[in-house]
Amino acid sequence: MNTMSEHYEDSIKSLGGELGLAMADLSTLEREVSAAEEYRGKIAERVSALSNERSEIVSRRAGGKHGAEDGAALALIQADLEGLNPILQEAAGKVTEARAAYSAASARAQGLRLELVRTEALAARDALIAHADSLAEKLLETITALDAASQQAGGRGGRPAWGAPAALFKTLRGIAAARGEL
Repeated sequence: MNTMSEHYEDSIKSLGGELGLAMADLSTLEREVSAAEEYRGKIAERVSALSNERSEIVSRRAGGKHGAEDGAALALIQADLEGLNPILQEAAGKVTEARAAYSAASARAQGLRLELVRTEALAARDALIAHADSLAEKLLETITALDAASQQAGGRGGRPAWGAPAALFKTLRGIAAARGEL
């Protein structure tokens, strides 16, 4: 049968493993976002260059300088743009998809991180409760032995030989009050 500590150890190991995998996925997805953005950027640069080239030809022609190849160049630029625009839209869609996948993976990793921190805090709390219980038991044993020794030594007129420091007494009284034990 698993003890509470083993339960937490198993949970912490499991969450740590899941978090490691989630971080690896996140790293992969980050590279995919970067690659998608780079590809989209290259297509966008080509579209921009073609648009600039077309604008230069149109401006030159508007200024009265006509070239023999202008019509063919404009037609070729238009055909290239018509071919590249759907590719650019598809590339933008891939960037959006990659970012969404990265965002979801990031949220999952963050959730795992929070659950790991919470589980570690619960394990620490339960270990400290067990330690406090042990200290309380030892303190009661010590006080009982001190009272017995004081009685054998002739007592102190009904007054205990030892009293809890004020800070300890105040803290224990506050805990008992919060727990409804007063």
